[in-house]
Amino acid sequence: MSFPTAPDSNIETDKRRLHGRISEKPASNVAEFFDAVKSGNIDLVKSKLDDTNNPVNINAMNSDGETALQIAAKNSNFEIMKELLAKKANLKNALLQCIIENDLECVKILLANKPGDIEISKDSYITPIILAAQLGHYDIVDFFIQNNCVIEEPHGCECACEKECEEKSHMFRSQIAINRFRGLSNPVYMCLRYLKTEGSNDDPLTRAFDLNTKVRERASHEPELKKEYLKISERCKRFATDLYNGCQSMNEIASLLDIDEDKLIHDCRDKRLNGGNRDCVVKKLRTAVKSGHIEFVAHPLNQQLLNTAVYSGVPRKIYGMPFKYKVPLFLLYTVIFPLLVLFYIVTPDNTVSKMMKTPYFKFISHISQFIMFQCLIAASALRDTRGATVIEYLIFITVFGMMFQEGIKISKDGFKYIFNWWNGVTAIMLTLLVLAGLSWIVGVAIIGRLPVVNYSLPQFAESKVGYQFLFVGNSCFSMAIVASVFYLFELCQVNHVIGPLQLSLFRMLQDVLKFLLFFGAIFLAFVIAIRNLYSHYHSIQEEIAEHNNKNNSMVAETNHRFST
Repeated sequence: MSFPTAPDSNIETDKRRLHGRISEKPASNVAEFFDAVKSGNIDLVKSKLDDTNNPVNINAMNSDGETALQIAAKNSNFEIMKELLAKKANLKNALLQCIIENDLECVKILLANKPGDIEISKDSYITPIILAAQLGHYDIVDFFIQNNCVIEEPHGCECACEKECEEKSHMFRSQIAINRFRGLSNPVYMCLRYLKTEGSNDDPLTRAFDLNTKVRERASHEPELKKEYLKISERCKRFATDLYNGCQSMNEIASLLDIDEDKLIHDCRDKRLNGGNRDCVVKKLRTAVKSGHIEFVAHPLNQQLLNTAVYSGVPRKIYGMPFKYKVPLFLLYTVIFPLLVLFYIVTPDNTVSKMMKTPYFKFISHISQFIMFQCLIAASALRDTRGATVIEYLIFITVFGMMFQEGIKISKDGFKYIFNWWNGVTAIMLTLLVLAGLSWIVGVAIIGRLPVVNYSLPQFAESKVGYQFLFVGNSCFSMAIVASVFYLFELCQVNHVIGPLQLSLFRMLQDVLKFLLFFGAIFLAFVIAIRNLYSHYHSIQEEIAEHNNKNNSMVAETNHRFST
């Protein structure tokens, strides 16, 4: 078998290039040129560069793989650097070397004397700004940003634009992307980009959240680089937490969260947050949750701000009372809630109405009314009478209100609504209740008001379809009861005891489902094997039965009275 080979010309070119870089010793003229650069003899360097009879390759490399410009930059010989740059020396390797050594003066000279026809390619895996950002060299990153040299965000995995993605291979694009993300996620770059860019509204904290989301998404699309992307994700999370740990005053916390400093100090002193600050805190924490910054959300400062936002406007003696006193108060609130709603509609500016507007009482109201809804469902399921009663009408009104509430949530969240598992549970519960109600209505319409006393089998046969609809309605109603209990589990997440237990239960269920998947595959293979084994037995039994039938027919013919 023969394998395709590259053209001979390309092979020879690569051999000469490699040989010239590593194996071949520099000629005497080139060696003298390198010695002059190394010693700082500017006159000899100029004479070598101006010698047209025996010219030297200005971009040649010595035995150490260094160009003349790199040697001059290493020795900080600025005059020789300017002379080499005037002769159009390739500055990319020297620039990267200066960045590695954190030599800002050499970087400035290299870029200030850069010839006009030489450009530093953006298509390389590592560009100067990316390297400086990855190494976290403050002064050099600051210099690049002030000169409008920033790191562009990589395009998405599925992007096929003509400008950058269509002409490059997938591997090349992946290497560009991960190197850019390494530079973008460096704390030095994120902070300087925000501080040095005029009109920038992308603060470092929000930037860290956004980068973490994009990096995690990229890790799911490129599993071969998942480990590297997860390292970048951890750096973003650590940066966000370190920013909070570095705060030494309430003013710094307010600046970090982009909220009013004076109002935050006043609100924390009164243990309440006004509407604007509360919305900012909740919005920032919600962004952190979506991006997976668990450590940031669990930070003690955030937990204190969150408690201040939740209990804002609620007297301390209410939410701070012992649990044994909260239970009867909660039951009382559940019973009189309809009266409180009417009172709120009539007088929305009194103390009780303002207290009902707080997040704490909104959550309590939601729990109490859902428990009342479950009580109505249980009462409807336990009764033995036929026909609709007040309970069914109350359930219908509650379901209609919950459907209206979910419609508002869908219009607000959009397509993201379906990715929330609890939204799916709510949608299933409401769908089952609606199907149950429609099935009951259709069934009753078909059956009519048939008295049970005069019931007969022919009448049942005529109304069989109606009873089937009633059976379907009862089945949907029963499944809706189970779904409502699952929905109640969502409200238990806020409890510090039941919440972690619920998360552990869900993780265990995920492992159980994975086990059932393997078990199902093995069980299916076992069933197929047993079926194959018994199929031979079944075919043999059929042959024996067929043979016996033939013998019996022959015996019958032999024993016939007219047979000879």
